[in-house]
Amino acid sequence: MPCLINNCYRFGEFTLDADQKVLLREGKPLLLAPKVVETLLTLVQNSGRILEKQELMARLWPDTFVEESNLTYTIVQLRKALGDDARHSRYIETIPKRGYRFIGQTVIENKPVISIAVLPFVDMSPERDQDYFCEGMADELINSLASLPGLQVASRTSSFRFKSPTLDIREVGKRLNVSTVLEGSVRKAKGKFRITAQLISAVDGYQLWSGKYDRKLEDIFVVQEDIAQSTVKALKFVLSSDEQRTLQRGRTTSIEAYEYYLRGRQLFYHMRRRSLESARQMYLKAIGMDDQFGPAYAGIADCSSFLYIDWGGLESDLVDADRASLKAVEVDPGLAQAHASRGIFLASKGRYSEAERAFETALDLNPKLYEAHYYYARACFSQGKLDQAAVLLEEAAAVRPESVDALSMLGCIYKGQKREQLQKETFKRCLDAAQNHLEFYPSDIRPLLLGATALIELGEAERGLDWTRRALELDSQDPNVLYNAACAFSISGELGEAIICLEKSLPFCADRKWLDYDSYLDPLRSLPRFQELLRVGPEQRRTING
Repeated sequence: MPCLINNCYRFGEFTLDADQKVLLREGKPLLLAPKVVETLLTLVQNSGRILEKQELMARLWPDTFVEESNLTYTIVQLRKALGDDARHSRYIETIPKRGYRFIGQTVIENKPVISIAVLPFVDMSPERDQDYFCEGMADELINSLASLPGLQVASRTSSFRFKSPTLDIREVGKRLNVSTVLEGSVRKAKGKFRITAQLISAVDGYQLWSGKYDRKLEDIFVVQEDIAQSTVKALKFVLSSDEQRTLQRGRTTSIEAYEYYLRGRQLFYHMRRRSLESARQMYLKAIGMDDQFGPAYAGIADCSSFLYIDWGGLESDLVDADRASLKAVEVDPGLAQAHASRGIFLASKGRYSEAERAFETALDLNPKLYEAHYYYARACFSQGKLDQAAVLLEEAAAVRPESVDALSMLGCIYKGQKREQLQKETFKRCLDAAQNHLEFYPSDIRPLLLGATALIELGEAERGLDWTRRALELDSQDPNVLYNAACAFSISGELGEAIICLEKSLPFCADRKWLDYDSYLDPLRSLPRFQELLRVGPEQRRTING
């Protein structure tokens, strides 16, 4: 199979992939901020030589003035990843008052890269009404393949930008930085389906594997497993017995439950009040068909938790989140998402120690689960543990580089900490992610708003305000939309408009601790109207909003 070749440096139990900018421990990728990996690569490539602090900073932050504390923080994060001790170094030696030197024994090797993007399957059904099913097929395959530690899988958001691609597969592969692409189609009618799938080399465009399945609907799970197994075989990827079981693990035997689950998941990704309420209804219908369906319970818990946190603070939502997350863990204790869902519920109740244990369990089960990193970061943010939140957000962005949510929140933290260079770099990453998403989904409100704050922070206030007002034209009633618009107005100096938006949104915000650490709101803190708003609790929302 044609594949890319990466230059790698091996030392101890670690392998540093110089081309992919990934550090692996015993073959499993570690989730690190890009600057941390870049720092390690610079040190390793100059192994044995003292790199003065000024030289290191000039290499890592060219043409930009940064304080020495930026380098110190990066080295601390790097040592933590390597399990290194500054006093008894195995890898990074500190040269007092001068700089650093890499002292590990390295072996240079060439390593084949096995990477894949799974595109949404094309709907060929007569009614063209199976969009949710086609996305769900791809989503399930992405999740299965991403659980394999030696395989690099493009994220859902990245791959789904190329829905029904008009580009040549080689160009898709180049844009997604993968060596192979899996695509297919679904034709579903009268209780049966036809699925075609093919794995294509993104290097030369040749087909590596193809399959066609004419089956009854209840056979969909067998087909998904067969496609995953055939893909892995075509990639010449050797699986351990545990990895084999991961691919074979069933979620439900009910096609009806599965279809409702797929509809719910598609709605959940929109992250709006109405979409979350509709998603929850779909998940409820799924467990009505199969009361042992763990992912559907986790979906109910997530919808309920976020509806409580950002959209109203109803105690009934918390009750639903509690019951559903407990049931998800009970029926599927090996499901990482179940523990992440339990964690975000516990955090919303202020039970942070229990939440931390749930998040750590989720990460032990699946270190690549974006939600575990992102939900954990949110919990840390609400407690004021901003350094820990920043590390978790960098890890979340390593799993899902196009996550506008993680990058915007990370930029907010660096802004509040006055770490100007990291702040600038992060907002550039956030803006790039938002623009890439909006190229394909121009009416998606959340990237519009979070991209707007990035634009304003990068000095493009007029354009950022234009994005903000476009988002409000699309939905001026959703409390979360209004909150993020207020943040954009606040940092742009439009304090009056910021207050107007907050007056409509804050009564629905249950996580009041979040406001203490949101640096986007700092320009408003001295205003009496803002201080008065902080005294208004969620229980008063109906009095205020009617």
